[in-house]
Amino acid sequence: MDYEELGKRIAQLRKQAGYSQTTLAQYSGISRATIAGFETGRATDLGTRKLIKLLAILGHELSIREASPRPTFEEILSAQSD
Repeated sequence: MDYEELGKRIAQLRKQAGYSQTTLAQYSGISRATIAGFETGRATDLGTRKLIKLLAILGHELSIREASPRPTFEEILSAQSD
């Protein structure tokens, strides 16, 4: 997953949670402009702490796994929905 895909996934999780960018900004202490930039791929770097904070608010966590030459089930589903 690259940085742009990660931003799109955060946007998807935010919408599923029923949060606006403004609400997520208020809960996280991260500016709405930063969140918008991250979700659209315009932000240059969000930072690990901010990413972990956003994921926690959205009920998710950061996980590291070994890279695989084959796509995961989630990646296949995501590609089909695009």
